[in-house]
Amino acid sequence: MVSKRIETVEQLAEELDNLYKRLSKFESVDKEKRKAEKALIDSQARMSKAEEVAHFGSWQMNVATGETKWSDEFYRICGLKPGSVKPSGEEVFNRIHPEDRQKAVEAIKNAIKTGEKYNVESRIIRPDGLLRYVLSTGQVSYDVDNKPEYLIGSYFDITEHKQTEEALRKYTTELEASNAELDAFAHTVAHDLKNPVNVVLGAAQQLQENLKDMTFKEISEMLNLVSWSALKMTSIINELLLLASVRKMDDVVLKELDMKLIVSNVINRLNNEINYSRVEIKKPNSWIRSVSYAPWIEEVWSNYISNAIKYGGKPPKLEIGADEVEKGVKYWVRDNGSGLTKEQASTLFTSFTRHHELRAQGDGLGLSIVKRILDKLGGEVGVESEPGKGSLFYFILPKKD
Repeated sequence: MVSKRIETVEQLAEELDNLYKRLSKFESVDKEKRKAEKALIDSQARMSKAEEVAHFGSWQMNVATGETKWSDEFYRICGLKPGSVKPSGEEVFNRIHPEDRQKAVEAIKNAIKTGEKYNVESRIIRPDGLLRYVLSTGQVSYDVDNKPEYLIGSYFDITEHKQTEEALRKYTTELEASNAELDAFAHTVAHDLKNPVNVVLGAAQQLQENLKDMTFKEISEMLNLVSWSALKMTSIINELLLLASVRKMDDVVLKELDMKLIVSNVINRLNNEINYSRVEIKKPNSWIRSVSYAPWIEEVWSNYISNAIKYGGKPPKLEIGADEVEKGVKYWVRDNGSGLTKEQASTLFTSFTRHHELRAQGDGLGLSIVKRILDKLGGEVGVESEPGKGSLFYFILPKKD
């Protein structure tokens, strides 16, 4: 462009005015450009913050060149510092759990082929080994020639949702099991209390109707029945109270056990049964030390020894002892009873079920409570038995260091 010749002051002033206007116009355009750039930066910052708050990360890949971009939150969801690795489709797939990878690949292939949006849940593995659950969504964008141009996707971190879902599922399962257990429990208690209650009612009715005609011996026998039935009901109630304490107590303080004293206390408690049955009990001279909760372990021994007396031979012969095993200390009671088949033994510790016919006289609470106690204490219970060779009931506790 050829400049106009300026000959007068007026012309110079006019030219300067035009130049100023042009400069002002450029400055206005530049200002609008800077304003637009700032708005874009602010928008991207808000979007980045929104993604961070929502645990939502986005990515895009050029279908033709493979060039890939990740948002900052996409990096963070993957357990990476933003910009720490070069984004690529391979990097995306490598972070998906191997068991979920093929499903994600097939979903994206189908999206590219059909243009449909994909939506798939998968697990990703962070560099520190932690698993995160993500909901992956995406779709293909097309150019003016209707050819796939970009694959645009996102990760939505649903780990907390999945954890809540799993906790709810676990709670529902436990609740269903608890309800089933309570049904069996109610049936067992009703059955076990029915017999002694009927004995008491029958004896009371007979005494009321025939007391004048009854001999002292008959009255004494009737009162013995009432006494036996009352003791039976008391035993069941005590077991119910024990079960309640086991269910409710969460923080159990484990201490070293004086097993000699615990067994001695149990034998004193069972003194009447022992004298009546004329049982022989062989005990060890010393005990292997272990740690647990003494009141509950006393109940376990009481149940095992009482059952061994009831279901042992005539007369019953018992041996109690302990052995070191890999998991700790195995305490046991061996009887000289008729023994059990594998099928019979497999049902003994099932919640609130009865023993086989030969053991029908016992209530169905004891061994169920024993198992619950050992589960609570982190131990184990079990039985070793063969028909005709007696049974050995045991429980395992951690060994004292």
